[in-house]
Amino acid sequence: MKNKFLALILVFLTFTGCVGVSSSGIFGTGVSVALDPRSVGTQIDDSIMQKNLSTRMVLLDKKYLLSVNSKVLDGRIFLTGKVDNPEEKLQLTKMAWETDGVRSVRNDIRVKDEFNFKLSGLKPDETFFVVSSKSFTTDETIESLKLAIEWSGRMENFVAITANKKEAKKYNIPKIIEFEKEIGGRYSIWSEISKPAFHWTDSEVPYDVNKLQFISGGIAADEDLLNNADYLKFLKNLVYSDIWLNNSQGKNTRAVLSYSWRLRSLADYVQQLEMESLGKQPNKNSPFKKTGQIIFGGYGPTAQHSYFQLLHQGTQNICADIVAIKDNKKSLAYAQAMTQSKLLSLGADGLLNNEEKINGDIPLNLFLLNKLDEYSLGYLIATWEHRIYITAVMLGINPFDQYGVSAGKIFTRKYLEENGG
Repeated sequence: MKNKFLALILVFLTFTGCVGVSSSGIFGTGVSVALDPRSVGTQIDDSIMQKNLSTRMVLLDKKYLLSVNSKVLDGRIFLTGKVDNPEEKLQLTKMAWETDGVRSVRNDIRVKDEFNFKLSGLKPDETFFVVSSKSFTTDETIESLKLAIEWSGRMENFVAITANKKEAKKYNIPKIIEFEKEIGGRYSIWSEISKPAFHWTDSEVPYDVNKLQFISGGIAADEDLLNNADYLKFLKNLVYSDIWLNNSQGKNTRAVLSYSWRLRSLADYVQQLEMESLGKQPNKNSPFKKTGQIIFGGYGPTAQHSYFQLLHQGTQNICADIVAIKDNKKSLAYAQAMTQSKLLSLGADGLLNNEEKINGDIPLNLFLLNKLDEYSLGYLIATWEHRIYITAVMLGINPFDQYGVSAGKIFTRKYLEENGG
């Protein structure tokens, strides 16, 4: 019978504790003194501690012989490997602290619960993995890939979508779909990176039609940018207000709120798009010394039970974007979008006691889509990209680099190399 494949997009699986399990020196060997700054006595003490801890772990459960590694340096215990649940990690931490002579414990053991949860009820021969990564070197993606390969054991069930084919080949993935390396990760939604999203859709419409409609919406926005004076005026007003609010009014934080369940993750997408693109040092020749704003937000009906209290009565200096769909003006979500837009920006007269009064002083952009389909989503995202690009031009900064992100990766790898990761 033909297998039914379930696609798991590994780029969204994140795990804490990315320290590896290989090391050198005394780890897994007898006492080593060559090229070691520790005294011979300290090396012997560390070796005894390491063997004592390893023995107790194996006595607790034989599986730890292969799944967990321990290393001791100057009385400091380092634990790496994988366990099935958080309770095991805590138990091993406690055991390490009970070792005679221990000075500190660093537990970088990974918990497989999240990965196991994603795969619960699935069979390796019926599960298909799509690994989406531009560089194919992102730590979280590679850690997830390693777990998936270990669980599956079937490389024919893996596909990579990347701009770095050479790196993907290192993992023996037989099918590699490429896109141009010049495409920035946060702008790659128009490339092959989005293939899984359109291929595994609930819609009965074929993949090619869905993707074509999405791209057509983006193209329409591009053409409007070039040829439609009203669209350009709208964008300029949007950009000018962003820069003015940030630089002149001190509103360096913007809430992005969607009032459609299907757009519940829009704020997360916009957060990366804006903060990676505009989160740069100011151009020394620019009159604007504040660049990108802090972006947060989420699904409006849920957010109303969390940070809306601060928006309405708090003391923070905030502005907002609200996105809603006009296809059902009688729906609760649409009513909430309209109500909150007015309350946030204009406040309220009547109905409220003194202690219930709200600020009503939040500058707000209201985006109303006639309907939500692939075409309108493409148009909306392309418009947001135009907003960011024009802002970057006005500020005199480059929206396509991300050296701050790169710095984190560089020094994380340096740390791991220096600490046996």
